[in-house]
Amino acid sequence: LLSFSFVIVITMAFARNLTYPLQKLIRWAEVVTKGGAQEDISIATNDELSEVVEYLRRMVRELEESKSLLEIKVAARTRELQELADGLEGQVKERTQELQKRLVELEKFNRLTVDREIKMAELKKEIRQLREEADKKISKLDSAEIN
Repeated sequence: LLSFSFVIVITMAFARNLTYPLQKLIRWAEVVTKGGAQEDISIATNDELSEVVEYLRRMVRELEESKSLLEIKVAARTRELQELADGLEGQVKERTQELQKRLVELEKFNRLTVDREIKMAELKKEIRQLREEADKKISKLDSAEIN
């Protein structure tokens, strides 16, 4: 019975020595997953678990470097796109002003041509009236000469 108790105690100690570092590693991985990559982990074992921990540390560092480089690239691209947008906005404003100026000119031209058409119609009417009056006077003169 004493040896059985001893085996149980040794087994529990061995299991604790195995599971505690794994639980600690899992908690650290959860923290890193939630954005706490700056936190470090220290697990003092001399087995494959130490190698896994070192590999995970290196992976986290490389991910942070990649993230930093990506943020730099995104910021640069954002600036570039903003500059392009600003340039395009300036071009749109310029073009809009040009079009508004041409629209004003076309409206002036339209008013002039419409005014001319109205004037031409009035002149044609006046010419018709004058012809009719001249024809009437000529008819009167012709009829007066016949008598």
